[in-house]
Amino acid sequence: MRDVLNRFRPTGVPGPAAAAAVPADRRAALAAELAPVLAELADTRAVAERIVATARQEADRLRADAAAAAARLVADADAGRPAARAAAFAAARTRAERAATDRLAAGRREAQRIDRLAADRAPALTDRAVAVADELLRGPAAAAVR
Repeated sequence: MRDVLNRFRPTGVPGPAAAAAVPADRRAALAAELAPVLAELADTRAVAERIVATARQEADRLRADAAAAAARLVADADAGRPAARAAAFAAARTRAERAATDRLAAGRREAQRIDRLAADRAPALTDRAVAVADELLRGPAAAAVR
């Protein structure tokens, strides 16, 4: 309803009645009023578009530099892999040799302990073995005499 009433709106300032006229075009008036401001903003918009384009180019350059740096890191890691693998193998081998040496020394100590124990027990065991053999050689009759 408002649009219908706006068609019959007076075109001039309040006062005595004037001749019939075409309603005022507010959109055209606003566009004409804003045209100089928007024209000024066109330059600002162009500057903003240049800034955005420059930023995009810089971002693309930074991405390319980062990709190249990552590729160099991967290439360096690939090149250093055999040396790192050899160093890790050498360290593991050294640890294994050290552990084997420690086990061998522990085994030798245990063997010496057993040799000493056998040497300490040998006379008593020999005497006992001779006594048992002597008793077996005398037979059951010797056991009955006792």
